[in-house]
Amino acid sequence: MNFYTIISSMNWIIRDLEKQDEMEFCNCLESWSDEMAESGDHKAHWLEQMKTEGTIGVKLAITDDGKYAGMIQYYPSLYSPAESSSGDIWFIHCIWVHGYKKGQGNFQGQGIGKALLAAAEKDILSRGGAAILAWGLSLPFWMKSRWYKKNGYHKADKTGIRELVIKSLDGTEHSGSWRKTAKLPPARDANGNLLATTFMSGACTVTAIAYERLKNVASNLPVTMKLIDASKPENLDEWGLADVIFIGRRRIEIGPPPSEAKLSRILRKEIKRIKLSRKSGER
Repeated sequence: MNFYTIISSMNWIIRDLEKQDEMEFCNCLESWSDEMAESGDHKAHWLEQMKTEGTIGVKLAITDDGKYAGMIQYYPSLYSPAESSSGDIWFIHCIWVHGYKKGQGNFQGQGIGKALLAAAEKDILSRGGAAILAWGLSLPFWMKSRWYKKNGYHKADKTGIRELVIKSLDGTEHSGSWRKTAKLPPARDANGNLLATTFMSGACTVTAIAYERLKNVASNLPVTMKLIDASKPENLDEWGLADVIFIGRRRIEIGPPPSEAKLSRILRKEIKRIKLSRKSGER
């Protein structure tokens, strides 16, 4: 059952994701972006899977004239890159208030983020959630972890600049941590060719864009592409990896998505490394 809630402003509302919203949601409210067009249909497939399993929550901020001002997406931590102390802890994958002049327009600074967060917390509590994990960056730019801390969250774990935060919903103490890498993919396939392995949850279009670009530049090279579904708990448990790409044993930073030119340079460098190692072995 869909319901509409007016929160703090007559200019926008917070409501559930509906069928007509799915295309815009899967483009992270950026259907106007040429880069987003590169992401393929990975997020749409992920959304259908999570809807079928009943493990996805999405809230949207919609303006009176029908523009998408913001979104938040969340799901049980079982499907996330974080581990938690119990099975009733959820994970906020991202919260985003449109801030570009292009497309929908700039809606930041109006309290929409706080309203989306409050709506998600209420929904998670109604689903039996005991606590919420979220992530942000410790540096003062996109997805700032300190924003969550201003809204009742506290630090649970940290790796590099990625900080994991947590908030109890039931008044008891809970804990969470980033998953530890359990094993790394091989650098080569069974024939000795370069192996490029992508761990994609489907929840993040950044990974999808990077993967599609990698697939394009690898198509005419001696490279084997492997895609692992990092939304499945069994794969998360086996590898401890989500939304990351390995070219050989080299871990590729994908936020923001690397260009095709950069990926091509990395691929050719790793292929050259394999050729040199083969020649060295022949001697």
